[in-house]
Amino acid sequence: NAFKTFPGPACELKAVSFLDFSFNSLKKVDEAIGNMVGLEHLRLDNNKLKELPSSFGRLPTLSRLNARHNELTDLKGALAGCTALTDLDLRNNKLPKVPPEMGGLTNLIRLALSHNSLNSLPSEMGELRKLRDFGIVGNHIKVPNQQVLEAGMDFVLEYLYSMGQAEEVGGE
Repeated sequence: NAFKTFPGPACELKAVSFLDFSFNSLKKVDEAIGNMVGLEHLRLDNNKLKELPSSFGRLPTLSRLNARHNELTDLKGALAGCTALTDLDLRNNKLPKVPPEMGGLTNLIRLALSHNSLNSLPSEMGELRKLRDFGIVGNHIKVPNQQVLEAGMDFVLEYLYSMGQAEEVGGE
């Protein structure tokens, strides 16, 4: 396959639950993908995507998204409404930060962010209480510090959660 753009007509297939557009040359996903309300598993890995469409937030049943090995530089709130996500793979992109709204994806069990350009993790990620697999190797994370990161995923999440609680108290 050599798709360069995600074909708009495919977005009218509301009952499709699995879609694989991996290993193409996709540079853009049509905003109409938000119409695919039955979509549960989407593979967009190994393409040339720089961003994800904001319409992803209209996918109420999307539980697995694989967008690894792309050129993503900003999520721009694209995942904010994807509350059914349990498995999110964004490895090997160019993401400089994790957006705070990632903390709203409270059903996440697996989050793969390894080999990006991350230098910090937002306190909102402390809300990801169901997370069991959290990959962040290959980044240059300074916040939380290395000592916290080496203590393990549960400790990192607890640390981020307490940072968020401190921010709330300080902001009142």
